[in-house]
Amino acid sequence: MPVSRTPRRSSRPAVARICRILNWTEFPGTGSEFQAYRSFQTHELDVLLRLSGQEARIKQNHFPLWNAVAIWKVESRYNVVGTVQQPDATAMIQAAEELVAIL
Repeated sequence: MPVSRTPRRSSRPAVARICRILNWTEFPGTGSEFQAYRSFQTHELDVLLRLSGQEARIKQNHFPLWNAVAIWKVESRYNVVGTVQQPDATAMIQAAEELVAIL
């Protein structure tokens, strides 16, 4: 499979896990390389967790962390500043950082 550039920093742990599970040396980097794998190009956290092969382990052993992160939706990037309270945002970021370390 032809591949190119490395994925963005924020997606590296999940992408690295997917590559290990699928025995790929790298993740497709260009549109043409990615054409056959469009279903992998998602911001849906449940889908990415399933693709990581760690869904059962994370949901069984780290559900509070997953629950704090899974409420995020791609559309929330466009919410008005101040829509989310600082403690809620901080909790989500901390949970995401912990999950990344676990994955």
